[in-house]
Amino acid sequence: MPRFRVPLRFMPELLPSSAARLAIVISADQWPLGGLGCYGNDWVDTTAVDTLAAHGFVCDRCFAHAVTSPAEAAAPVFSELEGWLQAGGHCRILETSDVSPFPWHGDLPAPTVRRTTIDVGEQAPATAADLPFAKLMKAALRELADWSVDPKSSVLWLHSAGLPEMCLPPIDAWDLYAEEFSDSPTDWTQLSDEDLAQHPAIRAAYLTLMDHWLGEFLQAVEALGLPVLVQFIAFRGSPWLTVLQQHSIPGHLAASRIEVPWLVKPYGPVVSGDDWQPGRSPALVQPADLVPTMLDWLADRTGERGLWPLIQNERAELRSLVETRGLDGALSLRTSAEQIILTAGAQTSGPPFESSAVQRFWQPEDPWNVFNCAGESMARIAEVYNAWQQSLTPQPATGENSP
Repeated sequence: MPRFRVPLRFMPELLPSSAARLAIVISADQWPLGGLGCYGNDWVDTTAVDTLAAHGFVCDRCFAHAVTSPAEAAAPVFSELEGWLQAGGHCRILETSDVSPFPWHGDLPAPTVRRTTIDVGEQAPATAADLPFAKLMKAALRELADWSVDPKSSVLWLHSAGLPEMCLPPIDAWDLYAEEFSDSPTDWTQLSDEDLAQHPAIRAAYLTLMDHWLGEFLQAVEALGLPVLVQFIAFRGSPWLTVLQQHSIPGHLAASRIEVPWLVKPYGPVVSGDDWQPGRSPALVQPADLVPTMLDWLADRTGERGLWPLIQNERAELRSLVETRGLDGALSLRTSAEQIILTAGAQTSGPPFESSAVQRFWQPEDPWNVFNCAGESMARIAEVYNAWQQSLTPQPATGENSP
């Protein structure tokens, strides 16, 4: 079945609940799935993320793409948050100066939103405390302390660039993972800044330092003893290690292969063994479910929308189709076993498609998308396209398919 979609409207019943709750979103543009222990990495120390995963809910297959235009900002991941704010909710946004802000940030209604950009400078960090993510987490700790004094239903959104392209952690951290790559100490002086930034040991050190600061913040959240929902998610993701490719990959294909981490964990006395069980799901999801998950938590009605049906092991079959878009506008439709990519012309014309306007690849058997089998399966491509079109139509809120 196609994935169920919540209509683009604010639901009046999702007003702030009488008991104060906090929803925290920790997001980044670049936080590699392949560098985290909870997603299979066995040599980089990501204790904080792995602990969050062990006691929370893990989405094994979350697909995302960058939010780059006002049209994308109108997606469900943002529009319902604006409705909640207009109904009296409160939101605090902290973001680092090295990340491009989301377009919707400037449109959210004041005075319910306070936004702060943290200046992280342009120099490589001298100490671990100088990392951009460290500065973000320290600012978040101050916000957390203020909220604990005056709790009210609120959203705290923390957004950073995550793992930068020019990845240069403090010099004293460069040797943390050097032994993983050679029998003798690495002579970093022989490497250019560009080579350093792409070296797996350097990237691993940077990731571990970010994980440390995340752990400091999550410990403070747990110590509050108040109802808090934490969602840790990447929006765009990045490759973890450079893989030599024997075939050139078109830009829209590279942009569409974006699988990112997403972890969810509630804290506080309202959580009991009866209404929360740690786990993980292979269902296909994407950030459009982030805000509904948050708003249901704030309204004290978990289990209705967003990720809650998956967390409570219900209706997983509705998460069988997701979409992303490449930087060149190509549409990527994914099922659990395949990826179908359509050009802009193919999207508007609909089936039957011209073979030159569509591509089809198996996943994960063909992770680099080097074998296009579209010409052998035009009927299947039309079937997936029609299922996607059906998923765009709001479904009636009745029966077991209700949100």
